[in-house]
Amino acid sequence: MKFVGCHAKSSVNLYPTANCLVSLMELPTFVMDIEDIEIVHFERVTLSIKNFDVVFIYKDFTTFKRINSIPMESLDGIKSWIN
Repeated sequence: MKFVGCHAKSSVNLYPTANCLVSLMELPTFVMDIEDIEIVHFERVTLSIKNFDVVFIYKDFTTFKRINSIPMESLDGIKSWIN
């Protein structure tokens, strides 16, 4: 399963793996270890909007990574990957 999202300035394909979320095809590359994540927060999830955002908050509660403009069709896949 892959999904499209914007972690920097443009939309890229993000690939969830067993231990990481990665985007390696375009610069800047993106690698996030799932073991470092404490909270996942979904923003702008409504039926009337086509895209939503997700914020991954690290275990230190000061560092986070945001992925913007994820198509609503990817919501269930991301939720199942996180669990």
